[in-house]
Amino acid sequence: MFNGVAGDSVTCNGGVDTVYADPGDTVAADCEKVVRRSPPDKAAPFRAVVRVSTATVRYGCSAACTVKGTLRLHGRRVGSVGPVKLANGGAARLRFRFFRAGKRALASRGRLRLRLTTTFTTDSRITELDSPVVLVRRR
Repeated sequence: MFNGVAGDSVTCNGGVDTVYADPGDTVAADCEKVVRRSPPDKAAPFRAVVRVSTATVRYGCSAACTVKGTLRLHGRRVGSVGPVKLANGGAARLRFRFFRAGKRALASRGRLRLRLTTTFTTDSRITELDSPVVLVRRR
């Protein structure tokens, strides 16, 4: 797991598993997808920005990156944003795409408190940002 400490040991069970591992971590062979984070380079620091407004998200990064977001309600995926590739220092404004569960929840409750987890992927690292989002149904 991405905790900056090498030497963790990860085992997986049945189903499709994704492991985010540091370079020195041990990952069992039954883990289907393994994402290894490279050690941080000392070059230019990476900066990622997420700004949420009405049903859109603005993304920006200081280096060329791919951005993907997931909206969750109580841990369950209810929508997504992206993926989109941004050029060096680029920015993008995207609308949320709600899944059927997200649409139903917003229609029945009128207001949702969601978590937007955004993954910024560059050549050398993966950065995740977690943002609270509150959506209110229009009348």
